[in-house]
Parts: sequence; structure tokens; C-alpha cells
Amino acid sequence: MPTRNSRKALRGFTLVEVMVSLVIMALIATVAFAGLNIGIDSWTRGAGKIDQLDQRAAVERLLKRQLAVAYPLELPVNVEGPAVIFFRGTSMSVEFIADYSLADGPTDFRKIGYEFRNGDFRYEEKNLLGYVPQEFELIDGEILAAFSDVRFSYLPKALPGATERPSWSAEWKIGDGLPAAVRVHLAGDSVIIPLVNTK
Repeated sequence: MPTRNSRKALRGFTLVEVMVSLVIMALIATVAFAGLNIGIDSWTRGAGKIDQLDQRAAVERLLKRQLAVAYPLELPVNVEGPAVIFFRGTSMSVEFIADYSLADGPTDFRKIGYEFRNGDFRYEEKNLLGYVPQEFELIDGEILAAFSDVRFSYLPKALPGATERPSWSAEWKIGDGLPAAVRVHLAGDSVIIPLVNTK
């Protein structure tokens, strides 16, 4: 007849049972860790997408605010030449005069410039005191955001009595006045900004 102590020893786990339990716990931990990694990765990608959308919305608001009030201020292009309305643009950049500053809000007139270069969308403003436009000017201001693609296009004013509608152009030269509107393609989104000071 087994004693009390020997009966207690018979009720313990066998080595096989312990090994099976450890394997099951390791599998549960592996599945849980993989699920946690997937959750963290999804959260990071979602947060990055939200940041991109916020950047794009902020840049769109700033462009709408500044481009809409582009002013037809005349500047001398060179020493001998007459003063002409300063507004110029290419498919990758736009420069104009406005009285709204990113830093100061409503302010005195400044030369504003935007340029998309190497994935960076840059912003620059210059005081007009002593400013003379150069033929080629790089905009080396602060980087507002990083985008995959930014393009500008310009709509001329309709001529009186013209039967054809004006078409969008990828370039606008100094002396052409102000365009009727500027279209901005910003990372897959397109916004049209009408200019209010068009003469």
C-alpha cells in the first residue's frame, strides 16, 4: 500500500507534459508578438499618411490665401527697362507680390516664391526694398513639405470678343500681367485658385 508521500509524488507533471506546455506557450507568445508588430506597423503607416494629408492641407490653405491676393505691382526688370507687373511662373515654381506673409500674416508687400525641387516644396519671401528681379532665381527658403509631385499651370484672361476659351499654360513671364487663375497639382490633388486683383 503506497504511503501518503508517495501518492503526492504520483500527482506531479511528467516531463512530456511540461515540454508540451512550454511549446504551446511559446506558440502563443509568437502569435501575440507577430500581431503586435502588425498593429504597430499599421499604426505607423496610418500616422504617416495623416501627417502627409495635414501637410498638403496646410500648403493648400497657404497657396489659396497668398496666390488669391497676388498684387499687380510693377517693378523695374532692369535699369533701362520700364516697370512691369511682377508675376512669373513655370511648371515647378511661381513668384509674385502679395501682402500676406507666412510669418507675419497681413503685412506690407513682399516678393513671395514657391518652388518644387528634388521632392521638397520650398517657400521664400523677400522684402521689396532694393529688390530687382533676376532672370533666373532659385528659391532657397524654408522647406514647407515633401511631396512626390507638384506642378503649376496658369490660365490667361479671356480677351474681349474672343470666341475661344483660353487654355492653361505651363509658363508665365514677367510683363504678361496677372493670370486669371493658377492651377496647382499637389501630390495627386488639383486645386484652382482664382486671382482677385486681375486687371
